[in-house]
Amino acid sequence: KNCAAMRIPPRLAFNAHGRGFSALRLEPPKAPRSAVILLHGLGDTAEGWLSGAHFLLQGLPETRFLLPTAPIQAVTLNGGMAMPSWYDIRGLGERADEPCDGIEDSRATVKKLIQEQLDEGIPADKMILAGFSQGGALSLYTGLLLEHRLAGIVCMSGYLPFSRSFQPSASALKTPVLHCHGTADHLVQLSWAEAGLQRLREVQISVEWRLYDMGHSACEDELEDVTEWIAERLAV
Repeated sequence: KNCAAMRIPPRLAFNAHGRGFSALRLEPPKAPRSAVILLHGLGDTAEGWLSGAHFLLQGLPETRFLLPTAPIQAVTLNGGMAMPSWYDIRGLGERADEPCDGIEDSRATVKKLIQEQLDEGIPADKMILAGFSQGGALSLYTGLLLEHRLAGIVCMSGYLPFSRSFQPSASALKTPVLHCHGTADHLVQLSWAEAGLQRLREVQISVEWRLYDMGHSACEDELEDVTEWIAERLAV
């Protein structure tokens, strides 16, 4: 699809400490019957995706949105500079070869958010795990290793970590995935996303693959498609 890139607001303040985390919580106009956990990309914070979450919320009137912020840690790719990051990225090579140091800690963070929603009465099959870029990668990795079947996973401009050998959990085999990417993305290369897509299909994950005429960004057409896809999975 052709689309003009939507400007994601710049990050504001980071307020997690150490390996702890914070999460913004957007409540719908009606009592929530479902939840979306939305993960930002490298160097961003939850605030950077507030406008995207509000956009999605318009079409999901009974869905709570949770936007956690990654911990600040050194990122090798950026010369060791400390920034919000779900895990370390060492280089610009194939993402399948990255060790992703710290990803297990971040997976535990997301699982804690999921458990909190379960404790509040929202079932796993009414939850969507979504993310952009590094957050999209973490969404795939976490969601497809859960002991629960989610309503769905959305990966925007991301990739599947450890795609050469990744094996989903038995429960996650029935979790559907929407995988979106820009055809002109030079930051997270299209070939990296396609490698993960191939692996997901090899292990029998149901994946919808959608391409957009954009770089490493999000656009209105994409977010409209994501809203529609989520609404269908949540039976809104």
